[in-house]
Amino acid sequence: HSVTGYNRTKSGAQWLLDLGMLWGDTPRAEAPAAELRKLLAGAVSNGTGRRAQIEGLAVAGKTGTAQTPHGEPHSWFVGFAPAYDPRIVIAAIVEQGHPDGTPSLAPPLAARIVDQYLESIGTVPELNLKQEGLAHVSPTGQSPP
Repeated sequence: HSVTGYNRTKSGAQWLLDLGMLWGDTPRAEAPAAELRKLLAGAVSNGTGRRAQIEGLAVAGKTGTAQTPHGEPHSWFVGFAPAYDPRIVIAAIVEQGHPDGTPSLAPPLAARIVDQYLESIGTVPELNLKQEGLAHVSPTGQSPP
């Protein structure tokens, strides 16, 4: 997706996004959100966010790196869990947390916080990966044998 414009309104700013590249024309309003949720869950189970995985739980999120003139790049992770019944949203930023040649430090930090929070509230919803179209992905992101 890409930003295609910017409008200033009485209530503030409005970014215009071209989501067609990501979803195409969708007849239902839920389709883009469901597709985005699936893509973010895939980023954690099979992509750059693998270090945010929590065993037995589908986590959805996105990693990032911010360059800085004052040292090593910053590391960030934003996400939510459980991916298909969210109870927590998280943003983790680790300053200088992505030195060259080393894994990003923000995803595992986010996973620890999410895991501890869900444990503290005493609830971890059941996963239904088949229903969500992710039957080929285990909760830890590994493809079943």
